Amino acid sequence: MSEIEILMVGPRVNPAKRRVTGPSMMFELLVNHLCSSTWRVEVVNLEKYSASGPDRQVGGITILRTTEYVRLITLFLKRLVFGNVSLIYLVTGPTFAAFLRDAIFIWSSRILRVRIVCHQFGEYRGFFDRQSSLLKQLISYTLAQADRIIVEGTIVKEGFSFLPAAETQVTVIHNGLPQTNLRIPEKGKQLPAARPLQLLYLSNMIETKGYMDVLQAVNILVNTRRLPVFCQFAGKFIHTLDSSTFDNTDAARAAFFEYIRVHNLKNFVNYKEGLFGKEKADAFEKANIFLLPSNYIYEMQPVSVLEAMAYGTVVFGCAHRMIPEMVQDCVTGCIVAYGKPVEIADRIADLASRPDEYHRMSDASLKRYKQEYTPGKYVKRVEEVLENVLAQ
Repeated sequence: MSEIEILMVGPRVNPAKRRVTGPSMMFELLVNHLCSSTWRVEVVNLEKYSASGPDRQVGGITILRTTEYVRLITLFLKRLVFGNVSLIYLVTGPTFAAFLRDAIFIWSSRILRVRIVCHQFGEYRGFFDRQSSLLKQLISYTLAQADRIIVEGTIVKEGFSFLPAAETQVTVIHNGLPQTNLRIPEKGKQLPAARPLQLLYLSNMIETKGYMDVLQAVNILVNTRRLPVFCQFAGKFIHTLDSSTFDNTDAARAAFFEYIRVHNLKNFVNYKEGLFGKEKADAFEKANIFLLPSNYIYEMQPVSVLEAMAYGTVVFGCAHRMIPEMVQDCVTGCIVAYGKPVEIADRIADLASRPDEYHRMSDASLKRYKQEYTPGKYVKRVEEVLENVLAQ
């Protein structure tokens, strides 16, 4: 294929802001792959034009966000009109503010007869169902202009059934793991014989992602079960629209550390706002169990779960969105109930008492990653969709 210019609109990884998300890692992976092949790539970085305060409301509309969106749209239109663009790749968002932004991108591309592929990371149907009848018609008509829509799994594709041609327009491509320089082991892990069981929570510290369930489970294991464990928490505290216990990030952070103080967990818990590079690889390599008991409204296929699987770590997660497709209960990990720290503690204690079973699950987790979720398989599948759209 001769060199073709593609304008890619999505969130790039921004370690400087200590904010790395699954979609940003997947977008970065694809950008790097296309840049190294026969594509000429231009990027409009959604992360650069997003509000980034500690109490940012996911999906909310603010003066700052509106100002940033105006700058973003201006840049997009400039590159679309004055560039030699053959294809647009757009990471869409399931919020009202994101839809308004995406609608401008989609319609301007359609008017200029430039093909467009949308990629939706996470669930979309909930956002659609909450809108008025008139807005639903506008959303449906707008998304129908896309040549193709890529989604993470069957459950997401079913959520786009409001589109007239959803069966052919919407394509399922499971996420791969973005990192290409992992220390992937040859076989699964063994339980430690002479040191505490190593637990890891690595995700944004969002209430509905279940970090307090993990902390309470640690308390049960340490102070009731007397099981030697150590839990590393890593992630930025973020207040979202589905947060209900605390009004802001300061209150959530204060409650987290107060719980550690009251229950004397200082020697059993560590917290960092982020883990990157070698430090993150070390954490996954060291961890015996990765925990993400999430019920987050925008959760779908967490990249952190794939990272854990790549290191042969046994994963504990909830039966929420696409997590059960990755974590096979009692095979590669454990499915636990959201809001049930006692259940988490019980299943950790049970697994800790069966080292052979733990090794079997760890080995199965690693094998499943190698079969389904490598980065090479992911970028090739997306590139095939882009090529097919251009060939139509």
